[in-house]
Amino acid sequence: LMNIYSQLTALVLDILREHPQGLRQAQIAAKLGIPRKKDNNWISYYLLKALQDDGIVIKNDQKTFFLA
Repeated sequence: LMNIYSQLTALVLDILREHPQGLRQAQIAAKLGIPRKKDNNWISYYLLKALQDDGIVIKNDQKTFFLA
């Protein structure tokens, strides 16, 4: 049984695999079904930050995220 963090992380990685050209944080949040007005994307921010810290995801100068 995966915890919610693991499930969300797996979803983010699946989304990025489907979009090799990269996506911005708001686009990823939208694909996760997180309404912008509900949390201002804090959930996706911290997920992406953790994935960056682990070297799994990279962010370029245009604030676009890619699989590392």
